[in-house]
Amino acid sequence: MDRIILDKIKLQICNQDNLELGKKYFEKGELVLKPFKGFKIGNWQEWEIDPFKNRTWQWKLHWFSFLPFLLSYHYHLKKDEMLDEIKNIINSWFDSYIDTDKETVDFEFIWHDHCMALRAEQLVELYLYLKHYGESKWLGENENFLTRLLNAIVKHAFLLSKDEYFTKYTNHGLEQARVLLILGLFLKNDEYKVLAISRIKDEMLFAFTDEGVHVENSPSYHIFVLKVFIAIIKTYPECIIKDLAVIFDIISKKALKFITHILRPDGNVPIIGDSEQDKTSDAYKAFYENTQEYSNLLYALSLGNGGMKPIETNVVYEKSGYVIFRDKWNDKDKFNQSIQLVCKVGCLSRYHHQQDEGHVNLYAFGEDWLIDSGLYNHNNTDPIRKYMRSRMAHNIPLISNTNYDIDFDHRSNAWKVLDYSTDKIKPWCKIELKVLKNIIHHRTISMNFLDSSFDIEDEIIMEDGLERDVTMQWHIPLDKHIIISGTNLVTIKGKNQYMRLNIKHAMPNEIFTRKGIKNERVFSVISLKPNVYHDSYVLRYVFKNKKYLKITHCFDFKLSNTIKEL
Repeated sequence: MDRIILDKIKLQICNQDNLELGKKYFEKGELVLKPFKGFKIGNWQEWEIDPFKNRTWQWKLHWFSFLPFLLSYHYHLKKDEMLDEIKNIINSWFDSYIDTDKETVDFEFIWHDHCMALRAEQLVELYLYLKHYGESKWLGENENFLTRLLNAIVKHAFLLSKDEYFTKYTNHGLEQARVLLILGLFLKNDEYKVLAISRIKDEMLFAFTDEGVHVENSPSYHIFVLKVFIAIIKTYPECIIKDLAVIFDIISKKALKFITHILRPDGNVPIIGDSEQDKTSDAYKAFYENTQEYSNLLYALSLGNGGMKPIETNVVYEKSGYVIFRDKWNDKDKFNQSIQLVCKVGCLSRYHHQQDEGHVNLYAFGEDWLIDSGLYNHNNTDPIRKYMRSRMAHNIPLISNTNYDIDFDHRSNAWKVLDYSTDKIKPWCKIELKVLKNIIHHRTISMNFLDSSFDIEDEIIMEDGLERDVTMQWHIPLDKHIIISGTNLVTIKGKNQYMRLNIKHAMPNEIFTRKGIKNERVFSVISLKPNVYHDSYVLRYVFKNKKYLKITHCFDFKLSNTIKEL
């Protein structure tokens, strides 16, 4: 086990980015916890500071995410005073917190589930680094620190093994179990090893649906959790992990297929749920190189430059809550010109959920047309974050005088796919949503790829017979030009295409657009990266005093040169 960890340490200390960050700290006193800017932390006596008003920065500080770059700079300069500084930092945290538990300390990130696990991993890596790369003179003078470090590892292992510190059926719980396995092997504790393997197996069976989709409501977390499992299977032999590899092989191939289809035609992960719009690295080749699932994924990852075109273009995950329609898999020279519509039907668990049941994303002809909100950050008191998670931020109806049930479990059982077709040319899907009290919402999405058009029909039934206002809304990127013509035609101008939007079956009381934030009220913003947001548009159709509403939005695309300039 020590050799596995030392190999990881060697990669970290030879990493150029880590070296540069270590240099910034030791030469300028500037601590950089990416993606945040540098901060001069001083003498390390104020561990509960929050200079960026952001929980993620505090979380990174308390799991000692800075240790790899401090060790990297020491490795290159071999100065003992750097090890003294590292020792003083760790001792400062120990002095304040190592004798506490979650009953005796209020600050969130001392014994936070994920933070505690990652900190334990860092402490093991620090211990082994010192033993392997530290000068014998320094080690002899600091035996007490090494003993204290080892005792802290023992305490972290003990707490991670306790059920009351374990967050079951979450990506945090998976990380806790993964690190407990490391600690069990490092400490040669068979009880911890057996417990860790048992927990990892439970997490594996819970984390993905039968369709191979991760349950935490976000494509980014689907990819993250899949990679954690791959790392575990890749790292440990069968004698340690038992039958985990066999179980995972069945799940993971389905999980690869989901990534293939959910990736946008520009190769990015869509910002559904708590996702970031970014590329995903290829961590799958070593395991799946000779499989069809990997070959199809590689085609999507490489934008048509590698792998094999998938046969399927339209997939419906009726148990997992995703509808993904795509007109075709283009060749590499026009790969990003495909049309892709994604509907997030419903949530599967509490973690990383947003109020996005029925939401629709649309990417077509190299650009976004209908957009989601994104993650922004994990600070649930932040007004922007509150907006990002709400119905306001999604392409779903806003309905007056109703709300979600106080029992969260109601939401996970209040949606279903009623029927669908994955026809190549005219796929469609009908879903039912009962997530709001006294409301039945049917949404039917019908594509026609022959003429690049689609309809979204919404039927809203007030079960209690009361009249309510209904606002249909569509979030649109700021780079689009929106022209409202009367009550029945909206034209949205993109780079090389127009998207026209007509409605039928009902006429609204008013149509209007809003943008960004006004007077502290958030109308429409989008976050592609953590802690950064940009204005976007929202197009709204308001229907007053409805006991029942049926409305169809008809979308179709035309090239700019086929429509008279407006």
